Amino acid sequence: MEKLKKIKIKKRRCGFTLVELLLVIAIIGILSGIILVGVTSYRKNARVTKVMAELGGQLQNITMCFSDDGSVGAPNGGSNICQGRSSYGKWPALLGDWGYGSSEFRSSSNWYFSASSSEDRAIICCNSTYSKCGKVDGGCGLETEINDL
Repeated sequence: MEKLKKIKIKKRRCGFTLVELLLVIAIIGILSGIILVGVTSYRKNARVTKVMAELGGQLQNITMCFSDDGSVGAPNGGSNICQGRSSYGKWPALLGDWGYGSSEFRSSSNWYFSASSSEDRAIICCNSTYSKCGKVDGGCGLETEINDL
């Protein structure tokens, strides 16, 4: 009888129950879902910022083209910024589903252009009034107020 008690005492529970394992897996799944949502929004903001930087880099080229009595061509990835003059650079090809939108280039103090993405749900407007590019909520024009991202 004493041997039986010793054997029962020595038998201890090893490992985890199925319920404990399922609980840990569920917690890990919930945490990874939360992290994935956060990472996705950071990636979207990074794409918007990259496109804005690429377009903002062309503002000086537009100004130089007008100052040399050139005419600025409509934005199109890979085409010359200053019509007939390749020395002023080319319009950048945009990421993913980003595309150029409305544009108008009348003079060095009267121009605007835009780019938009349906996937990122964003519109970037650049104009001569503010001499910069920024994310806007509506359309883009000469008088569109441009705020920083």
